Amino acid sequence: MMRLGLFLLSFAATGLLIGSAANAGVVGKAATPATANPPQLGDPQVAVCRYSSAPYKYGYFGKLVPMITLTVVPAEKPLSFVCSDDDNATNMPSWLSSLLKSSKPGDIFEVNYAVEKKTKQAVMRDMKVYEMKPGENEPNVFLFDGVKATNAKTGVAAIGVTKFQVKAEFQIPAARGSDGKMGPSEDLMKVAKTFKAGEPVEFQLVPGKTTIKSMKKYEPPKWAKFVKLTKQTVDDKPLNAVEVDAYGNSLTLVIARKDSALTGKFGSLKADALIIYKSTTDDKGTIWLNSVTVAPKGATMPPEPKPETADTKPDDTKKPDDKKAGDK
Repeated sequence: MMRLGLFLLSFAATGLLIGSAANAGVVGKAATPATANPPQLGDPQVAVCRYSSAPYKYGYFGKLVPMITLTVVPAEKPLSFVCSDDDNATNMPSWLSSLLKSSKPGDIFEVNYAVEKKTKQAVMRDMKVYEMKPGENEPNVFLFDGVKATNAKTGVAAIGVTKFQVKAEFQIPAARGSDGKMGPSEDLMKVAKTFKAGEPVEFQLVPGKTTIKSMKKYEPPKWAKFVKLTKQTVDDKPLNAVEVDAYGNSLTLVIARKDSALTGKFGSLKADALIIYKSTTDDKGTIWLNSVTVAPKGATMPPEPKPETADTKPDDTKKPDDKKAGDK
């Protein structure tokens, strides 16, 4: 699985910045000397941040004011905020104190703030729990934002994506189509047209680039009990595989030949240990193991997910006032 470093490289390639205050207010900044002029705040801004450290006091316009340093995501950059009752008070708002007491490191928040024009210090105006979409905190998963324009010269099409409210673009590479002309890959375009705006999608990119290799609808990680390491023959080649018990169903997860690191994760694992994994099933029915982690100590298997059927899928074609046959 691609690491977060590649994801950040992808966003860097788009030239994005996390607000004009991306470098402002980092811990270690010198205290601001006392001044008769009150703080002057700029335009409102929003950042999605991870709770990473406890509040502290720091010098701001000649006073020790409460501050907190959060980690802006997905950029993974620290950003400190003045968080007082007003722009230059020494007390933290009671609502923020209560919110922080019920929070733990790693929690994600949406922060509304403004930047003080002279000191370039971020000043918090509001903070609330971020409403995360399924998979948004996983590497390679982005919210689909539609197919954008195609470059007439190169035949490359752009795909808009969003992660933690930061927008970027990935590219569908050019390929020769069924009409013999160069244009966006027909196979990838066909897949892209099945996604809806805001839907979480898992992308595989060309290493070091924002070019799409593959993409599919996001599926949450699966749970299973480890049984044993085994072998599975695929295309006349013996490959390492893992036998697991998934809610009473015996499955064999095949490991790609070159992925020794993935095989190594099962070396000292005992039978019945809980694992959390992601996989891909090819058109031949072979289940390929993509990633795996051992469940935390004391964890229990969650309820078996219900399969998506025609009864559980949303009916986008039915109007609110439609009635079933026999309804009065």
